[in-house]
Amino acid sequence: MPHAGHFGPVIQRRDFNLNVSNNDAGWLDGWQWFFRLLPGGVAHVLAGRFIASFPAKLSAPNSLLWRGPPAVHGARFWEVGLEVTIPASGDRYVNHWTLYEATTTIVWQVDYTAPLDDSRLPRLSVTPATTFYNPLYFDAKPNALEIFYRQMLWADYPP
Repeated sequence: MPHAGHFGPVIQRRDFNLNVSNNDAGWLDGWQWFFRLLPGGVAHVLAGRFIASFPAKLSAPNSLLWRGPPAVHGARFWEVGLEVTIPASGDRYVNHWTLYEATTTIVWQVDYTAPLDDSRLPRLSVTPATTFYNPLYFDAKPNALEIFYRQMLWADYPP
């Protein structure tokens, strides 16, 4: 139970995604990312590839993080991380997506935060924006709309 007692304060909460198995408005436990058209460069090997990120982990008291496992494409290890945070104001979800190479090098960052009127719902923006890209991996700024995503259901995991 997340409560200290019937009238006590909330002392612990697993995350902000309680009862996801029976909650139609919750974040699911994984994501699958598909890269469509990408500019030239080292990271172009991801075009036409899938990378999954699961399960959700509590990375901070107010953040969920989906990351890994690493996928090998073009003899390099790639990972995708999605971090969903509730700021102290609690008025919206802030959604940041990051592509990593060799677990530490940041290749591409995208802001998936929904517009303010839709940002309290557990979903990603349909008009994401690239906030950073590493010029060592891309010849030009990649378009964030070239990433297709879908939430993974509990039954979608490998056996």
